Amino acid sequence: MKTKNFFRLLIVAVLLMSVSAAYSQPGKNFENRQMNCNQVNSNCKGIPNLTDEQMQKIEALRIEFLNETNSLKSDLKIKEAELHKLQIADNPDMTAISKKIDEIGSLRTQIQKKKAENHQKVRALLTKEQRVYFDNKPMRYMKNNKMHQKCNRMQNNMNMQ
Repeated sequence: MKTKNFFRLLIVAVLLMSVSAAYSQPGKNFENRQMNCNQVNSNCKGIPNLTDEQMQKIEALRIEFLNETNSLKSDLKIKEAELHKLQIADNPDMTAISKKIDEIGSLRTQIQKKKAENHQKVRALLTKEQRVYFDNKPMRYMKNNKMHQKCNRMQNNMNMQ
């Protein structure tokens, strides 16, 4: 009886250790995240047969887009902070809150329109075959900096190990 309990306990312990070892491995998701990091750093990755001229023009469009949207994004953050301040006031003014929400919506709409405009400009530079790849990949380079910061943290953690 004691030996049966011992073997059961031993089997459970081995299973627990193997499961924890399996979860500690980087695995497929880690590789996918690493690939996403590389794509964030390279606007043109995944589009086949890009010429140097195309890459330079795409990079110029990206810089132009960032310059156009930086002030809009800063204004958006300010408006969101102002909204938060209005919402946590002792006596919240719903008219002011509603107006601030409309301002935030307007800024977000402007940013989205600029994204769509930039997307079409990049698309116009590509051949028909390249557009197929471009249209089927997310616009990672246009996303906010959260993905980029996450990738940098992951790469720093890997370098420390």
